[in-house]
Amino acid sequence: MRPQPQRHSASRGEAGPPRGSERPGSAESRFARRLIVERRARDARLGAQLFGEPGWDMLLEMFAAHEERKTHCTTSICVAAAVAPSTALRCLSRLVADGLIVRVPDPADRHTTIVKLTPRAIEELRRLLQSWMRERG
Repeated sequence: MRPQPQRHSASRGEAGPPRGSERPGSAESRFARRLIVERRARDARLGAQLFGEPGWDMLLEMFAAHEERKTHCTTSICVAAAVAPSTALRCLSRLVADGLIVRVPDPADRHTTIVKLTPRAIEELRRLLQSWMRERG
């Protein structure tokens, strides 16, 4: 029997999993999480309006969650993007159209939609993160 993925909830307005609940995941997921932290620190110091890349933020968060065997609902991934909900939803639609993510119904809650990376996106992100990890040493 496969372990069930953990779900992220945005009910407290948090992006990503609650502190202390993360599994170690892969080296790539840890690197993705580090990139997310670096991006938030940059945004806090210089202003998020200068660096808007909600699609990239969503992809990084979904990759890390995938590697940690967690899932995101539409709401929580929109929160993780740190932009207005309308902007995040437009970005999600674009990622779906580009074949990088899929939306699937949550079997546990018919009112919730789960967003997941496609196999192609997982592999492309893994290769990119591995390349950056090698460059950073």
